Amino acid sequence: MDNKSLLRSSVLIFCFLFIVLTSPVHAEDEDNVEPEWVKIDEFKLYWGEVNEIYNFSIRALEFSEPIKKYSNEDYVIVLVEDDQGNSWNGILSKNNPEKKNNITFKDRFELNVTKIVTGLNITSPYAEFEFFELEEEEKEDLEIRKDSWINSTVDFSVASGSSVHLDERLYIDIDIKNLKDIHFKDVEVVASHPSNFVYDPDKDISWDIELRPNQKYSISYSLRSLEPGDFILPSFELYLTHLGVTYKKVTEDIEITIYGPQIDIKKIVSETNVDVGDIIDIKLEVMNSGNRAANVNIEEQIPEFFELVNGETELNRVIQPEETDTLQYSVKITESGDLIIPATKAIATDTRGNKYNFYSERVRLESGKLNYYEASSKNQNSDDDIDDISQEKAHYDEKENNENGFFANLIENIRGWLSF
Repeated sequence: MDNKSLLRSSVLIFCFLFIVLTSPVHAEDEDNVEPEWVKIDEFKLYWGEVNEIYNFSIRALEFSEPIKKYSNEDYVIVLVEDDQGNSWNGILSKNNPEKKNNITFKDRFELNVTKIVTGLNITSPYAEFEFFELEEEEKEDLEIRKDSWINSTVDFSVASGSSVHLDERLYIDIDIKNLKDIHFKDVEVVASHPSNFVYDPDKDISWDIELRPNQKYSISYSLRSLEPGDFILPSFELYLTHLGVTYKKVTEDIEITIYGPQIDIKKIVSETNVDVGDIIDIKLEVMNSGNRAANVNIEEQIPEFFELVNGETELNRVIQPEETDTLQYSVKITESGDLIIPATKAIATDTRGNKYNFYSERVRLESGKLNYYEASSKNQNSDDDIDDISQEKAHYDEKENNENGFFANLIENIRGWLSF
């Protein structure tokens, strides 16, 4: 090989090695790596209990009616709230393909149900959950402007009724009008509402839309309140991104009045230490904290480990708003062990003939010691009755004894979600 050939070969080898050594290895394009869901926590919630994770409160509101011990129809209704007043809810099922087994909120958190246990032979239904967070790279903050350009570009308005009754839905109508001859492909509308309002769990309250030149776009949905009172629907927000800049437009807050009764039941016991043969007094304070009168009917069920000594166990009278009535009786304890005094059920009928169910919390008597709670009941707007929990007599194991703080929310009207 002459010198020219040797030089040429050396140059080619050098170029090849330079390219190989300086070129990055593209085994995987990092820009295309999908973010992963990372499990943060796993926990169990009994009916009415709340778990706190980060700034979220996760509550098990309601379970499916226990038809048999195991069923593909079992579901749990969960409510997730953050410390800024935002809320998300969903009907979750483990085995039913018609229902989801998870709920996603804020686009980076996910709650999965892994087990649902109901049945006629257990003290309280419960569900097991996993909480996930999405790992994602931090994004640059968008420049958001509120100026005259967006006001002259888009009309944005929200209309709703100012008052409804507790058994009625509140209908919301959102209207957006493009005032320009421009096709806007990136428009988002965001709504929020107080935590006592629920909406169709199969729908969202944020919408990604496009606005064609001079197009009018309308959105309609409905809410239902779980309790009466005066509330404020926070302002609705519209975000429009154009030429790399995001513009924001908001509506005014909306004042809403919900009419109906709200029966709060406090169940108070007289003694903190009890043994077989002791006599304790049980007092019910029944208050209508709503804004409409109602005929309230209560028929206390005496569990088998109590013997009625004296007093009244039934109440049937009209209770005006802000008025309180009482019911008091004495019982003798006939059994030892860890016992549960069942929740008190009140049926309230308003002047329109609508019936609402309200419940106190249960009271737990532990061995030789009585832990008592003063219960604020929650509205139960449904024609479906729960099983008579007065027959419950629980013997908890040590783990279950340490899991207290039950809330007898019993929000039967959430079953109405399924018919939205």
